[in-house]
Amino acid sequence: MAGGNPAHELYEIFRFEIYASFCIVDESWYNSQILMRKFELYPFKFNYMEMELNSQDLRPLTQENIEEVYHLFKKNEEFFLITRNDFENQTLGDFSFNPELSLVYYPSKSEKPIAIIVGVVKKGYIKKNLIIKVLVVDSSQRHRGIGTWMFKELIKRSKPYLNVISSVVYGFSPPQFLQPGVDVRHTSLLYFLQSMGLKRRHIRQNLTIRIPNNFPKPKSEKHGHTFHRITSEYYESTIEFVKKSFIAPTWSDEVKLTLHTDTPTTFIALDPQKNVVGFASHSTCFAGSFGPTGVMKSLRGKGLGGELLKWCIWDIKNQGLDICTIMYVVGDTVKYYSKTVGAYVHPVYIPMSRSILKWWNVR
Repeated sequence: MAGGNPAHELYEIFRFEIYASFCIVDESWYNSQILMRKFELYPFKFNYMEMELNSQDLRPLTQENIEEVYHLFKKNEEFFLITRNDFENQTLGDFSFNPELSLVYYPSKSEKPIAIIVGVVKKGYIKKNLIIKVLVVDSSQRHRGIGTWMFKELIKRSKPYLNVISSVVYGFSPPQFLQPGVDVRHTSLLYFLQSMGLKRRHIRQNLTIRIPNNFPKPKSEKHGHTFHRITSEYYESTIEFVKKSFIAPTWSDEVKLTLHTDTPTTFIALDPQKNVVGFASHSTCFAGSFGPTGVMKSLRGKGLGGELLKWCIWDIKNQGLDICTIMYVVGDTVKYYSKTVGAYVHPVYIPMSRSILKWWNVR
């Protein structure tokens, strides 16, 4: 190195040392981001990656590659597994799916994908958000900059929507969503998104119910109210009941999703005059998921909601599933589910988001 540029020599030394420690310590992704910020003071570019990434190797998610993309998801997802059909429904089947915002990475001369990111633009409570529904990099290809590159490419492709997009959000995309945030067990994903500038929000939680083999068939009548699976004659009145009785803007859309299956997965409670006074839906997000659910305010505390819940659990069990996942539970409702059906908190999620206007000087 004698006679060379001192800054370049220093760069080569630092680059070797940091690259080596980065590879040896698996959890050092976040630490590497701190190191990069420290070395921004030097008159040279810190770069731990020397692989060529070509946008021409990106393809959209389609019916033709959904099978191999699902295989990539299944291979690399440690804590959350859904069926091939549910995966397709949540990606290609999402009402807001846009092929331009789905990126599947096939490296040159490779016939198999090694990474995918899927974003959708959906209305939030105030404005629309760019929501990341799926983000997977094959475990053998991580720490090479692929995830960062694809994430930034997705942001670039969302520029036509900048006049309507408020934030970039991970996970929560009702009425069709897989998870309400980042599973806290996904440590690497949590810190990757944080390195991309997303901020942690208030914790959300799902509840888990392990359904016993002898789960009894629930009651068909209680306090003069009857319970049964929704039929076509009650489709319209149930949707109207949900819209008028609950402030959650997407609940009626989630109920609609259950009406387009061979066997609807919504149960309703009727008063003696055959008016809909309560409802509960399951498998709206994936097989075995529970919610939304609600009962007319004047009738709460009479056990109608509990019977509707039990009808859904019983139906889930009859579909051959042993686990029911109650989605996105808040407040004292956790205690209610624990007392009623023995549900316990699992898993826990951290919602993450960031204003799109602050992203890499986008204006």
